[in-house]
Amino acid sequence: MSARRSSGASRGKAPARGRAKPTAGPRRAKAPPRARAAIAPASLGRAGRAAAERAATELCHEVLARQGVVRAEVGLAFGGDDTLRELNRRYRGLDKATDVLSFTYEDQSDGRGRRRLAGDVVISVPRIFVQARRYRVSPGRELARLLVHGALHLCGHDHLRAGERTRMRGLELAHLQRLGKKREQALTQLLLAWSPSME
Repeated sequence: MSARRSSGASRGKAPARGRAKPTAGPRRAKAPPRARAAIAPASLGRAGRAAAERAATELCHEVLARQGVVRAEVGLAFGGDDTLRELNRRYRGLDKATDVLSFTYEDQSDGRGRRRLAGDVVISVPRIFVQARRYRVSPGRELARLLVHGALHLCGHDHLRAGERTRMRGLELAHLQRLGKKREQALTQLLLAWSPSME
């Protein structure tokens, strides 16, 4: 998996199979690769940037691996409410801001049941801080929840019906229980360094 830095999510064209969800894949088989995710600001420092990149990348890998994905490329982009609102309006017909949008471009299985996936997850940084205060969790934990949520949407999960919501929430909680304090702190540092004015 690789994470591509982006100040916005627009690529100049609509997603091939865009599934934009309010809330969070191709390359390499076998062991999850270590992607170089250029998502952290320079002010975090080399070691802090590497830890934050690794935390985000590993979390997404774990979600995708448990969904049977063996080859994946996921682009991760941070934006503000205006960016998320515009994407939500353009691709979902909903003229309102949201916390996370997921776009699946490829989701295929080969004859042996191995799954390939490609997509983008776009997250609103201001919403992370607002929701972290509301739920009384760290910004890193809220970012982790949105990454997991977005990755599950990439894999085809939804929450339109009560049963789907229950299943998806259960999967989210299972991944968050394995998050660990070290990764949570790395994700929090990433957000605080990225935009301290948004706290």
